[in-house]
Amino acid sequence: MNKLLALGIGVTTYVTGTLILNITATIIGCESKQIYSQESLEETIAEELPNYYHKKNVKLIPIFNKPMDYDVYGTSRKIDERTFEISALNRAAVRHELEHIFDGHMDRGNLKERKGIQKPLGYLLYQLYYEPKASLHALGIRI
Repeated sequence: MNKLLALGIGVTTYVTGTLILNITATIIGCESKQIYSQESLEETIAEELPNYYHKKNVKLIPIFNKPMDYDVYGTSRKIDERTFEISALNRAAVRHELEHIFDGHMDRGNLKERKGIQKPLGYLLYQLYYEPKASLHALGIRI
């Protein structure tokens, strides 16, 4: 029983910490440099890219004002093995999306396109590992 209680406390602490991290990253992201045009998005990506490019050789397609499926500050999508779309409304979101791209978070494809057991497993991995790690990078914390 004690092991089960400890596991429950550990999971609850981790999930709560992840939630607090994501809220903090969103709040700080609102205060980061805002992106108002395609040119501004391209400039911001160019400024942040040296922090990531050494990890992987990819082609980025910046898209300003891309329609979002839900209210988010940024999004990225894998087109093929080396090509990714990226859209963001502020510098923190650019950092966040670059981390997803360059740290291999989409190596197995886009989460929305996964089928069968890969979809729920991918969602868990995304929420418990990829999203917190990208949120830390949005805050400027490299791990």
